[in-house]
Amino acid sequence: MKPPKGVTLVSAKYIKDYSFLFTFSNGKESLVDFEPIIMHGESLLKFLDKAKFKKISIDKVRGDIWWGKDWDMCFHIETYYGETEIGPIGKRSKPLTVVAAQCAVGYKVRIMISDGTWKEVDFEPFLFAYDRGSLNKYRKPSMFKKFKIEQGNIVWGKSWDLIFPVSQLHTGKIKFRKSL
Repeated sequence: MKPPKGVTLVSAKYIKDYSFLFTFSNGKESLVDFEPIIMHGESLLKFLDKAKFKKISIDKVRGDIWWGKDWDMCFHIETYYGETEIGPIGKRSKPLTVVAAQCAVGYKVRIMISDGTWKEVDFEPFLFAYDRGSLNKYRKPSMFKKFKIEQGNIVWGKSWDLIFPVSQLHTGKIKFRKSL
């Protein structure tokens, strides 16, 4: 719902589970449950970790809210103003999932998607584009090869340090910003 002209976001308060209470400059409040959208988006499953979900960022003037340094999950004020739930738009048969994966050469992984498609994805450009801090450990071939399939995703690390949208894996390319 589009807010009235001039209305801005005043605050965002974590309530419980996957819900935030948003307060707006006109006094209106929206208690919004984000669980449906998190459960729908393969790349958003990391926000099932409530510690990560609680780390919301907000731009009070523009009304943008987001999670993750790369805006992994983000919404504009018109998306959550006056709403009670944020869910997927439209109906898809089944979301794409990763069914199997095997190491190839270097930092390439052959991945089978639930629609039967096999793609060879090269993770080297992503890993070596710039310093990734604690994620640099996956530059070591022995660490890189320790991926696993969990909940339909290919992930690295106990806490899903690395996870990529299945829709990108399906294209065979990882999209990322080339510089910080």
